[in-house]
Amino acid sequence: MLVTSYKRGQWQLLRSTADDPEHLERTWKEWRTFADKIIKDLESEGVVVVEVLIDINKFNEWCRENNKPHISASRSEYIGRLYRREQ
Repeated sequence: MLVTSYKRGQWQLLRSTADDPEHLERTWKEWRTFADKIIKDLESEGVVVVEVLIDINKFNEWCRENNKPHISASRSEYIGRLYRREQ
């Protein structure tokens, strides 16, 4: 399972440019704690988790170029495309 990962220094940029900031934790640390718990739970069930780190500036550019809203579904689509390119 692919999981989006974020750079600590870009967290506020993510929140300020997201169309769904209400669905994002207030701080990177809060998000990291939540993400680590989810990943641990998934892995304990045998799910292979791959974190895909995104650059928010590049993601924002991709959203503009592809007429995508900056929401969770677009972030998921974006990491899927990144992951496939890296394989």
